Amino acid sequence: MAAKNKLVLALSLLLLALALGSLLSPFVVTRAIAFWLRHEARRSGLTVTMAEIRAPFLRPVEIHGLHVISAGIGGAHLEITAPRVEAAFRLAALLDRSEHVHALRFLRVEKARVAVRGRAIASAGKIDWEKLGALLPEQFDLSADHLLFEQSFARVEMHDAHISGLSGKSGAFSVASVQLRGPHLQKTFADVRGVTRWQDGRLTIGSVRLLDGFEIDSLALDFTRLRATRLAADLSVTLFAGNMRANLATERVGDTRIWEAAGSASGISLSQLARSLGLAEPVSGSLRASKFSFRGDPRDLLHATASVWTELTGFSWSKRNADVIMLGANFYERTIQLQELYLKQRANELTLSGETSLSADWLNPDFRGDISGSINDLGQFAELFGAAADSFAGTAAIRGRVHAHERKVDGELAITGDALTILRIPADSLTARLTLDSPRVQLSEFEIRRGEDFVRGSGQTDFARSRSFQFSGDSWCHDMTQYRARLPLLGDLSGNLFLQLDATGDEKAATISLAAQTSDARIASHGTWRGENIALDSLSITMSDLTAAFTGTLDLADPKNITLTLSPAAQVRLAQNLDAGICLHGMEWLGGDAGAPLLQIVITPRQLVLSDGATTQTLPFCREADTPAQPLRLSVPAAAPRPQPTP
Repeated sequence: MAAKNKLVLALSLLLLALALGSLLSPFVVTRAIAFWLRHEARRSGLTVTMAEIRAPFLRPVEIHGLHVISAGIGGAHLEITAPRVEAAFRLAALLDRSEHVHALRFLRVEKARVAVRGRAIASAGKIDWEKLGALLPEQFDLSADHLLFEQSFARVEMHDAHISGLSGKSGAFSVASVQLRGPHLQKTFADVRGVTRWQDGRLTIGSVRLLDGFEIDSLALDFTRLRATRLAADLSVTLFAGNMRANLATERVGDTRIWEAAGSASGISLSQLARSLGLAEPVSGSLRASKFSFRGDPRDLLHATASVWTELTGFSWSKRNADVIMLGANFYERTIQLQELYLKQRANELTLSGETSLSADWLNPDFRGDISGSINDLGQFAELFGAAADSFAGTAAIRGRVHAHERKVDGELAITGDALTILRIPADSLTARLTLDSPRVQLSEFEIRRGEDFVRGSGQTDFARSRSFQFSGDSWCHDMTQYRARLPLLGDLSGNLFLQLDATGDEKAATISLAAQTSDARIASHGTWRGENIALDSLSITMSDLTAAFTGTLDLADPKNITLTLSPAAQVRLAQNLDAGICLHGMEWLGGDAGAPLLQIVITPRQLVLSDGATTQTLPFCREADTPAQPLRLSVPAAAPRPQPTP
């Protein structure tokens, strides 16, 4: 065959091949892409549907109506919808398997909607990271109408987001609004913009201003080792006169995904941060320095390692103030080590340190700790924990240690104080000593003194015997007017008072005996405390040489509305007519049997309810400005005379 004829035949075959390719290519490519997408989706636990795929010859592939969904705990975990996706493939990548050759020359996604909720189910397939790494595009232009990332504890929502990147050139990043929602955080950032740079598998987003003083200098995402299942990120932020740096990396090691994080921050103004977050109460001070690190699987924290060190200076939150707050802690090999918690507040200092080991036996961990403090202004120190500064005053010292190992506990705590004010009540001194001797905790000494007045007590608890305990204490006061004590019906207390309390029991029930004596009366009671009620087996009140005996209950369910219900053990009568317009103040015992018998007496903080079985009367207790007032007069039978001995 002549050379000229061979050339014509070759050209004819080439033209025929091109013609057949142009006719068959859209059909073959469309079917191949649809099959590949569904196959890879099933391997990763995803479901993919498409309305239409267009694959014009030698032109980008178009996918219309793309919908990707995966199941999760309590519903859909991942859901992606995109009206239109355009992808241009590089044919050379089919022959060159090098990581430097992008299989995707260009990727465009328009008006997508993405939602990530909760956690994926345990049976979800594993992502093929090698294929995902091979599909990184050389250029991209992505837009989304709505992005949602929702967990049980937080929610991040974005609207009208757009990001673009061109290899070696600058791109754009913008979000119309970013909403953060959490238990203590409600914040919206509007019109967020920045620039991007995409080169060699690394995406950098920078110059993103969120608020005045809050700007993301750079967020660098490293996809270069995506095929090896590793993803890394670096963050640099200018934050309210300070800065923060952090890096994050994650990779799969066998069947476990390991996360590594480390960061530091310094010079951050807490007042500007609080205002930007919309906190109602004023906060001031500075985060002088902070460092943190973490390595492990968040789903298996017992085998992770972590550390944190933070120092706050000039801290003030509402009325809480501290010059320095310093915290340093480590976590490794199931051990939490509190290196130091240090509080410095002008003349006050408190230091805590300790270590505990976590194990399957959560109720009996190994623990050791030390506490020391020098409190020269108790009012200011109490204010740091939310108490009123004028409710406390004086100086105190704290020293103690505790050690728990193999179900045995030993240690001691000693507190001493001088020239104190406790809950606005002055005291000359305070002494308390607590001794731990497994399995018992013993309060060997407790005493508060003011002149001749005192409150003292001692006791112990045995954790090996259903938390059984024993306590005894007594108190003496020569003039109750100094303490502004007030009781319902009786009003402000005056004169001397002696109290004695004994309690014995365990976590289920306790037996309590209380005796009180004043210059005018004696009270003795005995009862059983279970839950929120005290059943009074006996209660005797003696006034004017007359004694009335009762049984009843004391309801402690509502601390602001403690209710005492009494039933007379012997006949007690109401010795007066009570008008609706009066209030009650004080009590008087009258001998004899005059008046209507009472079956029940109910005392609440504000009123008295009397019942004779047929009728009920309710009368309020007097307040300081209430008039007219009268005492509650009860007829109490006189005690029978004791028989005289026969001569």
